[in-house]
Amino acid sequence: MGKKFVFLVEMEKESLLAIGLILELHGFKVKIIGNAEDPVKKILHLEHSGTPVDLLISDVPVSLLERMGVTSISGKLKRKLPGILINGNTAQNTRRELENKGFFSWINPLTRMNY
Repeated sequence: MGKKFVFLVEMEKESLLAIGLILELHGFKVKIIGNAEDPVKKILHLEHSGTPVDLLISDVPVSLLERMGVTSISGKLKRKLPGILINGNTAQNTRRELENKGFFSWINPLTRMNY
C-alpha cells in the first residue's frame, strides 16, 4: 500500500508549511496549494489520475471554501473526502453541515479545542 495523500489548502504560504513538513516526515505524501488556486479542479484531477486525496486539511474560512466548491466536493468524487478545518468559526450548525459533507474534525485555534 502506498503513502497516504494529504492535500493542504491554505490562506498564507507559510501557515500550513509546518504541518506539511511534519506530515512528510511521518511518511505522508503532501500537496500544498494556496486559496487562489482551484483546489476542486486539482483534487478531481488527482482522483481521476489514480492518486486520490485521502485527507484535506485547510485553514481557509468556511465561506471561502464554500465559494470554491470544496465543501461540496464529496458529491463530485462519489465518496466522502475526510477533512480537518482549522478555523475560528464555532457555530454548531456550520460544524454539523460540514460533518455531513465529510469533514470529520473541527479545530478552533482560538480555544485550541476540538469540537
